[in-house]
Amino acid sequence: MLVLAIGMVPSTAAEKISYPHIKYGENGFFPGYPGIYATGCVKKPLDVAATVQDATGTALKAIQSAVKI
Repeated sequence: MLVLAIGMVPSTAAEKISYPHIKYGENGFFPGYPGIYATGCVKKPLDVAATVQDATGTALKAIQSAVKI
């Protein structure tokens, strides 16, 4: 069996956020900064299962930083 897939291009490559402190990686993906949580395909190419896991972890980080237990 052979599976062919096209390359993933970040949607931010066409329209980058025009905020002075935001920088993108060499491939056009958003690395994230303290207080700004990037998740899923914004950060790097991922499949569906990995995206769900990454989003769950990012949500927990955001909650922890908001609550600061």
